[in-house]
Amino acid sequence: MAELNDGHNSDLVEVNIENILLRQVAHGCYCEAVYEDSVKYRFTKADMLALGDVLAKEMQDRGLKLNPKIFRKMAKKTHGVDVTAPCHFSLYENRMMLYMIPGLYKPEPEYDFNIDLSESRRRFIWDVIFDPRVGLLYPAFFLPEVIDYAEKYPEIKKAEEIAVMPKFGGERVKKWSDELSLKVSRKENLEMIYHINNYVLYESRESLTWLVTNCMPVLQAMFVDFHMEHEPIIDSLVLVRTRSGEARLESLFAERNADGSIYIREGLLEYISQNERLKTPRFRSIIQQYVAGCFGHDVYYDRMERFPQVLLDNFTLEERRMIVAKIMDVVFPIYQGKEIDKIVRVIVENDPGFIDDTVEKNYYGLENLRVGISIYRMRSRAVHWRVISPAQEKKIM
Repeated sequence: MAELNDGHNSDLVEVNIENILLRQVAHGCYCEAVYEDSVKYRFTKADMLALGDVLAKEMQDRGLKLNPKIFRKMAKKTHGVDVTAPCHFSLYENRMMLYMIPGLYKPEPEYDFNIDLSESRRRFIWDVIFDPRVGLLYPAFFLPEVIDYAEKYPEIKKAEEIAVMPKFGGERVKKWSDELSLKVSRKENLEMIYHINNYVLYESRESLTWLVTNCMPVLQAMFVDFHMEHEPIIDSLVLVRTRSGEARLESLFAERNADGSIYIREGLLEYISQNERLKTPRFRSIIQQYVAGCFGHDVYYDRMERFPQVLLDNFTLEERRMIVAKIMDVVFPIYQGKEIDKIVRVIVENDPGFIDDTVEKNYYGLENLRVGISIYRMRSRAVHWRVISPAQEKKIM
């Protein structure tokens, strides 16, 4: 066993779990140590492969069936791409959406994932490694975060004990063994990976319950990334978190898949239309705010200033009109009278050409959309609201 040294890992060319673990331990807790003749630790392809091998064994020991064929089928369904080699999905910097980085691993011996590894416990929210070799998806953890190296690699533990860590800001960098929460967080990390894969791959209800109870932020990310809106319990939680500002509104109803296609969360919209307790002003305001955002306007000014811009950047005008049309087709039945006028006015004020374009496209073949717009156009011609009676509205429908 080699002694601990500066831990520089730029020349790694082979996947050796023990050597990679040694290097990560050498760089201290969360690999924050930087030695005089070295550089900041970088999470390389070799680190990822070693992590995948370790997690594959850990998951199998917990009873998870690893099936690369099922895994690839899931990846194709959720991201629209055929994942044939390990790859890294990351939030696109300016769009807050998932894209697959083409040709992820370059010939160079190291590759910077641009991951803030000091916050690895929540890695799944932002960065996910798809590993079809073993049929798992997992965050970019360091090996000490998922393996009890003191028990399985006692020589590395001994080397760590005698090592002198470099100073940073006048203080010694903490060793992994000095991280008091490591034992607990390691257990939580492995449980999270198990239940995420067990649900995503096999739709385990037990794992879904565990995720709802223990990993709501992660579950919210999975809702966005894995089209999970067919789960009522997730729909409910996501809507509550969106209304409170905890969840990203710009990703609520539509997103662009890795293959460039648009995915509209019709399951979530259907859930809203059928759930009586959601037919309230506060939940309808979510829809109104999203629709306005599609045309560059934040009607409540209580979100990130970039919220509407994210939608403008992600979708063309034609795409945003189509998204809004489908949203309105599902939710129009929960609006009545003046409420229909209000939501359509939000659209028209921000996109004057929406109605004419929609009519020209024959309402995209959406009947509820046709009815809602027809009611709005008739009412907008009236001098007073009472000019149109409920009987006339009913006749239109």
